[in-house]
Amino acid sequence: MLLTSTSNNMNTDTLSELLNQKEILVFIRQLTHLVNKLNYSQLQHEQWSYYYNLGMTEGIWTGRVSKKMAEANSMCYSYGRSKVLTKQRLKKYKQQCPQIQETINQHTKQIPHDIDMTLVTNVINNLIHKDQHQLRL
Repeated sequence: MLLTSTSNNMNTDTLSELLNQKEILVFIRQLTHLVNKLNYSQLQHEQWSYYYNLGMTEGIWTGRVSKKMAEANSMCYSYGRSKVLTKQRLKKYKQQCPQIQETINQHTKQIPHDIDMTLVTNVINNLIHKDQHQLRL
């Protein structure tokens, strides 16, 4: 899957050679997992921020919302999310993002010497953006 995220044959060959080394493969897998987790947390933060701002501007905190509003904002019309729950989720993902970023920074300090981190980072980011594309629509 990582190999399909490269932009040209040279990158594919280079990455293929790297992935044949167990230590580097494990490093890249762990880094991919962390970057995916960070991107997902950022997406969650964006969504809860949007929902919170919608609640503040449209006053949807109490009871039911219209079917039209529910469809437009991908939520169930019979109930909304409470303001307290929304604030909790927003806070959770706001705190989680810097923690994951710090974990990524610590992980990249353990980089094996023969890795081109620019190439690996670009490939990982391309893969994750392809994977999470549907979530961002």
